[in-house]
Amino acid sequence: MLILLIAVIAYLWRMGVAAWSNILTVCFAHILAGRAISIAQGTYAGLPKWLIVALATYVDTTAMFIIYPLFVYSYEHIVEGNSFQRKMRPILESAERNIDRFGHYKIAGVFLFVWAPLWMTGIIAGAILGYLLGLRTWITVVTVILGALAAVASWVYAYDLLFSWLSDFHQDVGLAVTVVLIAAVLIYRVWRKKRTARKADG
Repeated sequence: MLILLIAVIAYLWRMGVAAWSNILTVCFAHILAGRAISIAQGTYAGLPKWLIVALATYVDTTAMFIIYPLFVYSYEHIVEGNSFQRKMRPILESAERNIDRFGHYKIAGVFLFVWAPLWMTGIIAGAILGYLLGLRTWITVVTVILGALAAVASWVYAYDLLFSWLSDFHQDVGLAVTVVLIAAVLIYRVWRKKRTARKADG
């Protein structure tokens, strides 16, 4: 899926399709900063809603197919505390914290967990939640993909309404909102990293 995405973007660039740079930006923003930032960027760039939904869901699904099997293998077969598990710890903790809240509803709970517009409730954390609940792999995969699709669609239409409303005040307000969102995400991640480091030291 990752190779196909790169090939399509390269083809669009080679054919001189102007939208290739916006598509690439949305994909990178999604990987680095999450769905909120990528969808804001795609909306501000004027990409069609269906394309933003397709791109964000595709990138989400690609990341899940890469990371989820690595997590399961690491969780089951590699000594606790390895490098990959340390990097996955915040996502695992998010899934573990929400077992009681969403686990009672099983499949519906996993779907709602992925759809919920909260921090650390994306497709990868949802897949890990499904794993911890003991759901079959194919059920977990289908559920989190549908949840991600619903979440992305909700974000896209919410941003479209927001940007349409803000554009009545000034045409560059959408850009300002996108910049503020990116700054907020970066500040939160730096704060979280420092807090995690303090916990590890003390």
